[in-house]
Amino acid sequence: MQTDPVCGMQFDEKSAAAMALSSVTVVSNALRLRRFKPPAAVDTVAA
Repeated sequence: MQTDPVCGMQFDEKSAAAMALSSVTVVSNALRLRRFKPPAAVDTVAA
């Protein structure tokens, strides 16, 4: 198995860490969207 010279992790471990971070990001964004309330529409009339 090859090791990345920059961070010393094996490529499989690096891929697994990226996938885990991606899953956490997706779940946190879904929870944020669940709480999202769009701003009220403002009716502006040019006088």
